[in-house]
Amino acid sequence: KPVKTKVEPKPSRDINRDQNSQEIAIKRQKEKKRKEELKRQREEALAEQQAQEELDQKRIEVERKRQEAVEAKRLADAEARRKRDAEAQALKDAISSGLSGSGQGSGNAGNPGDQGQPDGAPDGKALEGISTGAGSIGGGLGNRGVLYAPKITNDTQKTGKVVVKVCVDSTGKVVSSNYTQVGSTTNNPGLIATAERSARKYKFTEGTIDRQCGTITIIFKLK
Repeated sequence: KPVKTKVEPKPSRDINRDQNSQEIAIKRQKEKKRKEELKRQREEALAEQQAQEELDQKRIEVERKRQEAVEAKRLADAEARRKRDAEAQALKDAISSGLSGSGQGSGNAGNPGDQGQPDGAPDGKALEGISTGAGSIGGGLGNRGVLYAPKITNDTQKTGKVVVKVCVDSTGKVVSSNYTQVGSTTNNPGLIATAERSARKYKFTEGTIDRQCGTITIIFKLK
């Protein structure tokens, strides 16, 4: 007997159309999501770029202001340093030329009358002589400018050279002053006391050393 073959039923066209429609809908949905994701990524990238540009601009502005402040400070410091150096040099020149003071006085000749005046009153009071001094800087202070030097006077008729050892702090203030025999030509107590006291009144330019020592030589003379 011949064998009968079972014939499978063919899917209907309606079923195929439904499947195709579902696949198309799924693809469209996926494509839509993909485009939305790309749009979101582009927007995020653009926002990050804008934020970075704003941050870079702020950094540039901060750096510009910092450089302007540094330059302004440099110019101000240079001007202040120039003025200090000019004042110190002027004072040095004045000290070198003896501008710190010159003295003169009327001595007592032992005779009645106003000394030095031939027609002075017989009971006129004789005047004591005045010694004045000019100081010069030496030793370890040669590189420090002098901002202030006092006028040095002593109510005696004594003359001589007094060397005072001084120490100066970083601000330019004299913190110690002591008479030294080395280089001095007098041991008169009055001149020594005046020299030590006057040396303490000196004011020097600022330095980087906490304690810097040298000498101030004061020459007392009469004119």
